Amino acid sequence: MSAKIEERKTTARDVRVDRICLVEELGNLWTDPMKKQVREDMAAEGLELVSGDLAEGALATPNSSTVDVEKFFRMYNDGKISRKDFLASIKVSISEAKKLMSAADFAKIITVEKGNPRLSIVRKKGIDLTLAECIRQIVAVAA
Repeated sequence: MSAKIEERKTTARDVRVDRICLVEELGNLWTDPMKKQVREDMAAEGLELVSGDLAEGALATPNSSTVDVEKFFRMYNDGKISRKDFLASIKVSISEAKKLMSAADFAKIITVEKGNPRLSIVRKKGIDLTLAECIRQIVAVAA
């Protein structure tokens, strides 16, 4: 988060943030632990698909791919990739680049692009929600 929510002043009341908070807490308190247990049980039993009355659950293992930097650089050095294409294909690790130079030099080469606004919702200090309280409040709103 770029600015701490606690430091901002409330400008308008919108109960929808409470509703979003309740649903997120319901996930934290109930569905997240249940998903974890279903994944563990499916993996232990060697299952890829389980079925209930309303839904199916599939166990999927994502793959991640990386390019061997040394081999890619060698292709550039061997003339198989142009300088323009090589530079367009690479990304520099900000944390690694910061280690290699002064803050002043780093500031000269970094570009910051403003992203899309995200809604961050956090529970107010002192508000503790139980699973039962989340469900009670969601039912009250839905009724």
